[in-house]
Amino acid sequence: MISQDDDFSPDVSAYSAASPVGPFANKTVIYTTPNWGPGTFTYNALAHPEQGWAGGLLVSYNVNELTALGDYTNALIYRPHFVRVPASCLPN
Repeated sequence: MISQDDDFSPDVSAYSAASPVGPFANKTVIYTTPNWGPGTFTYNALAHPEQGWAGGLLVSYNVNELTALGDYTNALIYRPHFVRVPASCLPN
């Protein structure tokens, strides 16, 4: 399972389980999202196993701003971001 710790945490964690419904264990932080600027946050970390490769897992997350008058000219915000996580970083 892939999840973010707490609300809007920059830490993306992976958990292992014997079945898709858990119980989940072996929490491992696999990625920490960068700081995208004042008032920004990341959310909605998801695994994309269908896009993976033999050596790991593709994970996405989204970026947004807390203010209603955000910087809409910054193309790095308001879109999904992707990161490849090596299998060696995933819990067993």
